[in-house]
Amino acid sequence: MSEATAQSEIARSDKERARHYSTFTDKEWGDRKNYDILLNSGTLGYENCARIICSLCEMN
Repeated sequence: MSEATAQSEIARSDKERARHYSTFTDKEWGDRKNYDILLNSGTLGYENCARIICSLCEMN
């Protein structure tokens, strides 16, 4: 698929996810106060995010 088609599909999927989330939680998709932890995998990388999550799980 072309890049434009892919971008359109991503936008459609994100909109559908937001609608589904809002329908079943009465909360706004993407609102930071609805999450226990936020990690930027683009900055931290997947390996570091995995380490952080594992460390948090070991704390319980």
